[in-house]
Amino acid sequence: NSELVRAGKIAKVDAANFDVLSKAQVDYNNLQSDIERSIKGLFETDDYGRFIQTEDGMLKYKMIESKETLGDGSTQIIKKSAINDKDATVLNEARNYITQAMISDLNGQPSDQREMQRQLHIIANLVPLEFLSKKRGILIGDEFIDTYDKEYDEVTLRRLFFDGLNSQLTRAKNHLTEYDYSTT
Repeated sequence: NSELVRAGKIAKVDAANFDVLSKAQVDYNNLQSDIERSIKGLFETDDYGRFIQTEDGMLKYKMIESKETLGDGSTQIIKKSAINDKDATVLNEARNYITQAMISDLNGQPSDQREMQRQLHIIANLVPLEFLSKKRGILIGDEFIDTYDKEYDEVTLRRLFFDGLNSQLTRAKNHLTEYDYSTT
């Protein structure tokens, strides 16, 4: 960019904004990847790992086998969705809000960081506990919290996961504080 600025092909402020947006986009991509990895066990994916959506734009539930105890004490294996309708709707809405807020931020229109944090909190509370328990650790800022060989209760695991997501959000938002909105 500095060569383009010297050549007069782009303004210095535009080059600086491009750098800011590039850094924020990297952090947002990492945030979005962490969210998608955490909920992959709940929703159907195609052969390439992309979520399958229904006609109304919702993610398609994954069907899992579950043992159910019948009234006579016997067990039966049934197929049921990996997530209930209400949780799936709330999770889809939170994921969609985060995605739209990222797009808004990267298009020079600041989004509400507090609301993004609320939506990340919802996601952290709906991520399968099995996913959180199997993680080797969680990166919060520049600190790696080892969770592999340690026993953490559910509340602590979810809080650590939220803190990791929030750390990525905060890093992206911090980059965006350097964006010069006078050019938009």
